[in-house]
Amino acid sequence: MMHSNFHGGWFCGPDSFFSSFHFGGFFHLLVWGLVLFLAFKAISFLASGNNEKTPASCHGNPSMAILEKRYASGEIDQEEFQQKKRDLNG
Repeated sequence: MMHSNFHGGWFCGPDSFFSSFHFGGFFHLLVWGLVLFLAFKAISFLASGNNEKTPASCHGNPSMAILEKRYASGEIDQEEFQQKKRDLNG
């Protein structure tokens, strides 16, 4: 029966990809750490999508976003906000 060496061959044997590099296992860990970090960042970027929506993109109306911002900052009161909201929505 032939012995199967999981880590042999191209990965970390005497004639492997990493055998010509200095620093031994440290460089090996650094490369794989970088690969895993980039994979994690790519997956989290793709999974999150674009969750940071601006008020204008939520309503599709930049005027409404400005109105909401003015109301939130206290520049206008609730009555004025409701009136301008009705005016904008028609």
